[in-house]
Amino acid sequence: MKRWSSEIENNTLVITFRHEASRNALDAASWGELADLLADTGDARAVLFRGEGGTFCSGADLRSVIDSEGNLDDSVLTESVFADVERFARALITSPIPTIAAVNGPAVGAGFSIAAACDIVYATPTSYFSALFVERGLVADVGLTWVLPRIVGLRTATELLISGRRVSAEEAVELGLITEVVEGRAIDRRCEVIAREICELPPQAVRANRLLVRANAEASLDDALANERVAQQAAVTGSESRAAITAFLDKAGAQLL
Repeated sequence: MKRWSSEIENNTLVITFRHEASRNALDAASWGELADLLADTGDARAVLFRGEGGTFCSGADLRSVIDSEGNLDDSVLTESVFADVERFARALITSPIPTIAAVNGPAVGAGFSIAAACDIVYATPTSYFSALFVERGLVADVGLTWVLPRIVGLRTATELLISGRRVSAEEAVELGLITEVVEGRAIDRRCEVIAREICELPPQAVRANRLLVRANAEASLDDALANERVAQQAAVTGSESRAAITAFLDKAGAQLL
């Protein structure tokens, strides 16, 4: 049975982790499936990740790669699976459309990686995050070693990765890991509202701003300004900006009358 489902709701691609028996852990097949999905999001203008049953995602399902004798099953954990994990991480982190996570419970292991890679993250008060890879004798993956230092800084990222300790929703806000803590029953609605608001904005401008933030995070000032100039020149000559500016001026003019 597939560990996740997807649907389009109001121009948003909604991906739901749904395997309560494993606390929404992802099996080996999931990584390639999700990578393919994110590689072609069609006309969607945003992506929303969420989990069923009080858990966001508990990462990779280790039980799915262990044989009857308790050893790693090489027939399951193949080189192609590692490649699929990398493809998924790359597709998520470099997504041209905004990504949102509704964290309604534990987000651990690769589940933490997925949430951390999203642009906007809401979490319920009882949610927590943990890079518990180290507790399993593993290293962090799905891009977490790249994403986390860029959010919380090198020192804090190192501490979280080598300790595997839990980070509460309250602390996650303080660290900048999440956007806001939202009461349990309201989190889905909050995410739906922000997704709809984003989808109603000029899509090319939304994409360009998201990509600029990512590209310029480590660029020099000169390179960042040059990137902005190129993007702005493309924007102001496009039909999307002309329509948006005309609508704004018409509305502003009407308000003055």
